[in-house]
Amino acid sequence: MNLSNTGGAGRGGNDGDIVGSVINHGKKKYWERGVSCHYHCTLQAGENTIESDITRECYNSITANGGVLSPQMLMDGYIKFMTTPGTHNDCYASTYHRMFFLNRQRGLPLDKCPDNDGHNVDTQDGLTITIPVALATATKPDREAEQAISESAQILRKSPACGKYGIVLGRMFRGLLAEKSLSEVLESAAGQPLERTLRGQDPVVA
Repeated sequence: MNLSNTGGAGRGGNDGDIVGSVINHGKKKYWERGVSCHYHCTLQAGENTIESDITRECYNSITANGGVLSPQMLMDGYIKFMTTPGTHNDCYASTYHRMFFLNRQRGLPLDKCPDNDGHNVDTQDGLTITIPVALATATKPDREAEQAISESAQILRKSPACGKYGIVLGRMFRGLLAEKSLSEVLESAAGQPLERTLRGQDPVVA
């Protein structure tokens, strides 16, 4: 963590104050050069990471909006949560958080704040936010559900890749809720038999 940029994306200096002043209040000391801290060293047993808390914000926004995700409600809740001291105890914030709030500090419209550095944003933590949306749309037509899932992955980060894989994850949930076997769901998602996937072989292209 001591190589991460406290003022924006990826690695860099610790002169920036996005971490410490705008978000993750009082936690900048854990990012200092020469200090070696675990990414979540401030969390006590049972405490959530930021990503878990953001997923909870997503659940809350869906519940408050009659079971439908409102991107604006989610973003408003996200900003309030991240910029209010004491809402969480995590010392680490992923690149997409730092980029979002850097863009916000620069005065960009909120819908232009989600960003991508081409390296640290298209990551699996972007799928956590799609889980409550996938569950909330489980009874909706496939196309409607998949559009909602894809859009949810890109409300706070600019990541078509997370949207794409969120759709795959959503299909897996729908399969399980339809009482398909786990092996059937996994094989459908992988596009090939599990044995072939476990061996690391690429899917067969007809």
